[in-house]
Amino acid sequence: MIIKNIKYNEKTSMFDVTIDEDIYIISYEVYEELSLKKDMELTIDQFNSLIGENEYQIAKKKADRYISYKLRSKKEVFDRLYKDIKNTKAIDKVINHYEKIGLLNDDYYAKAYLDHCLNIKNYSLKFTEFKMKEKGISPDLYEKYLDEYDHDIDYINANILFNKKFKNKNLEDYKDQQKMYRYLASKAFSYDLIKRLINERE
Repeated sequence: MIIKNIKYNEKTSMFDVTIDEDIYIISYEVYEELSLKKDMELTIDQFNSLIGENEYQIAKKKADRYISYKLRSKKEVFDRLYKDIKNTKAIDKVINHYEKIGLLNDDYYAKAYLDHCLNIKNYSLKFTEFKMKEKGISPDLYEKYLDEYDHDIDYINANILFNKKFKNKNLEDYKDQQKMYRYLASKAFSYDLIKRLINERE
């Protein structure tokens, strides 16, 4: 494994190292650490370090695009990167990097996403919990923010969703009742709560 060429890429501020016909992207730190130069024959350990650095830089670039336009959880970033890069060590390194600079913060994400679920989407608490787990947020992280919400949030949100979708429906009609029940049940509102809404409107 002999280095055919080394070129500094001003656009990326990285070094492009050519071995055979493949180009590997490495940082200045790794370039210095491995003391790389043209025509140098790499050891197995040096080559493995170079591959690991290349995968880290590729993962970092993908992560940068992924988190630049929307708030993400650590699990979302990991899952997205793992689709293309199976090197979990490189992915973990990327996640640690973005945590350190504050662009990945599951605590902040939990608070923001909880607000989105309950105040924007008007989900039930149970459905919100499911969505939070889906995002990889632990209950310990988001439960501390639940006290900020009204204890009747399920009733409030069920009413909001009802008025958006069924305000002009005749709830004396059995079919309309069933449509309402299926819709609210799909958002994980309880049977008793749905029954209460129906009784209030009959």
